[in-house]
Amino acid sequence: MTSDLLSGLEGLVALGKDGGLNMKPILLRVITDQFISRPKHPMADIRQYEELALQLLPQADVASAVIVARHLGPHTEAPPSIIEKLLDKGAEVAAALFATPARIDAAKLAERAEWGSVAEAVAIAGRSTLDARTAAGLARRQETEVLCALAANKDAPLDAHAISFLLQRGRTDRELGLVLLARTDLTIDKSALFLLANAEQRAGMLAAARAADHGVRGESRRMPQRDLDALADLAASQKWGLFAIELAMRLGCDPRGVQAIIRDKSGEPLAVALAALGMQPADAARIFLSSEPDISHSVDRIRILTRIASDLSVNAARHLMGAMLGQPLASDIPRHRRYEQAPDVASLAGRENTLRRAGAAQPRPVTPAGRVAQQRS
Repeated sequence: MTSDLLSGLEGLVALGKDGGLNMKPILLRVITDQFISRPKHPMADIRQYEELALQLLPQADVASAVIVARHLGPHTEAPPSIIEKLLDKGAEVAAALFATPARIDAAKLAERAEWGSVAEAVAIAGRSTLDARTAAGLARRQETEVLCALAANKDAPLDAHAISFLLQRGRTDRELGLVLLARTDLTIDKSALFLLANAEQRAGMLAAARAADHGVRGESRRMPQRDLDALADLAASQKWGLFAIELAMRLGCDPRGVQAIIRDKSGEPLAVALAALGMQPADAARIFLSSEPDISHSVDRIRILTRIASDLSVNAARHLMGAMLGQPLASDIPRHRRYEQAPDVASLAGRENTLRRAGAAQPRPVTPAGRVAQQRS
């Protein structure tokens, strides 16, 4: 085998010896290409390649080692000792090797998956032979590119915990969320990604929510009319920051999470939120009439949104809202509590202009103390 590997390379070897040039990286690439040109080798030939490659590899530069890793990794008879040496040549070489079907020790693979470089973890996440331990280690990573590669791998053995984590991360990580939504083979509840979903995907989530809960909306859950009027008045005056706080108080959640729901230009998340309050279609229509021009100026759009609000039971809508917000809604919401009592009113209302339809700044009402000061002046 050695003579076959060196056949025609005598001049290259002589140049390396006589000219003082390091020809070992080139020789390593050439003999590797010759080795992989045959799918099967006698054991003696494999040992000959292994011996020669081990001599050349320490002097190989990273670029040459990467090429060797890419070429040798898929070969079924790649010597394990060469694979180990390539793994030790640095993160770039290891990542190139992980991207191939090379047989690698499971413990080392799991270790690199959790603690290796981003490039290594991304390459490992795309492997078709991941085991549960390695997949769990990858799911614990924080880098978006690693989680996207894992989520896109249809062969990855993702358990319920890993899927739950990916869904929750996908709520706020758009790139990851879109990868999960594209996985039509995943038969899981993706309602946590409702805000990122397209119209067809949202329709499927709404249908699944209705099918999962056959409860009838009870009149006892309906908000008092004065509270409905308060929400409608805030919407009509374009005070969406205060609207978010008032809506959050009624839903029993953090006002910050509600803002993205109100900003959505389709109006569908807001329709779900109003359904979670047990709001009747006529009252929901009052709010939509003050919403985005694409909504408020379209009779058909308002009809669609009010139908969403009326077709969802309170339980189904609250479950969907909890998924969108990443937290279950409080079950016992004090209806008397107003937005003025919220601890973060000042900071949230101050960001009102950053919402989707922030109008001109509204003058603040003069306090009694201010009136006295004005009279004195």
